[in-house]
Amino acid sequence: MLKSEPLFVELAGRSHRYPIIIESDGLSMLASHLASVGITPQHRLMLVCDEGLPIQYLEALQHQLKQADYTCLVEMVPQGEIAKDLSILQGLYSKAMQAGLNRRDVFLALGGGVVGDLTGFLAATYYRGTRFVQIPTTLLAQVDSSVGGKVAVNFADVKNSIGAFKQPELVVIDTDVLKTLPPREIQAGLAELFKYALIERTALDDAKRDVLWQQFKALGANWQEALPDLVRLACQIKSAVVARDETESFPAYDARGRVCLNLGHTFAHAYEAYYGYGNLLHGEAVSVGMLCALYANESHLGANLVQEVIATMEGLALLPYASLNALGELPSVEDLIPYMAKDKKVLNAGTLRLILPCLPLGTVVVQECDANIARKGIEKAHAYLKSKRLTLEETP
Repeated sequence: MLKSEPLFVELAGRSHRYPIIIESDGLSMLASHLASVGITPQHRLMLVCDEGLPIQYLEALQHQLKQADYTCLVEMVPQGEIAKDLSILQGLYSKAMQAGLNRRDVFLALGGGVVGDLTGFLAATYYRGTRFVQIPTTLLAQVDSSVGGKVAVNFADVKNSIGAFKQPELVVIDTDVLKTLPPREIQAGLAELFKYALIERTALDDAKRDVLWQQFKALGANWQEALPDLVRLACQIKSAVVARDETESFPAYDARGRVCLNLGHTFAHAYEAYYGYGNLLHGEAVSVGMLCALYANESHLGANLVQEVIATMEGLALLPYASLNALGELPSVEDLIPYMAKDKKVLNAGTLRLILPCLPLGTVVVQECDANIARKGIEKAHAYLKSKRLTLEETP
């Protein structure tokens, strides 16, 4: 069983810190992990999970918590982005109040990023704030949404438009659960993990650091054997950014802040909204968004480096050709720009705010621009995707 020392998120200017425990079979130790951060059987638990969660995880956790004398209420929510809705949140408030939960009690998020975001926002707002624990069961959630304290629901076709910063008390990452995920879910999570290779120098404030990029180039299609180590590296990178800039208080154009974590995401969120949330997985949209961001700054990066990064993405099977084919034609630029203009990072009407990769690889820049730069990135990305899809379709 993989065992390693926990990582700690140390929040700048605050005494609060929390551990990220990464280990195989970590779910079997949940009760002891809860006790290690002062969550005892005196605290009632509400566990939120989605309807797609493999039942063996839920049953095993319920049995374990019962054996440790915890009282745990379980609430199921729909699978996918549809759960990040005010109506679902209202139902959880009602169930918590009916059960008599108070500010001393604790919410547990068991599942992917949607469950983590929803449960975190529930914890941030119930009686002005209660504690919660992240137990991510997808690769995407393990390397991204479970760490850092951004919690939210969707509203008015804008993803995560109502939210808060709410840090968990504990993150428990069980790498064994990844073995049960469908390949599509794993590839979607890998796209978010790959993003850290493109921001590593900026995120860690280290001009020479490129550990993840070198690993991905060396591993190629054999990346799965190194997945636990890759997850830990991604969590280290994100923890460093969150510790430095917990609530996005850095100046708007300082890429060392949390904004660097959004590389490719302004594009990605537009694709998600266009296709309808959940039809293109978030990680799949991020892979397309990174492709757009690379092409948008190709004049700075150079065509050879852009092609090297794309070739590495292809070697990892990151670009979601099957999902895009199933959804039909790619959107036009004019379809996407209105969604990009509504992105939360936009500061001034009539402009877009993009996070773009730059030199040396692993650093990013925050750029406010008109739609032309985004248009160039989208058009070139679409031309590439169409050429690859055509090649794949013609292959016997």
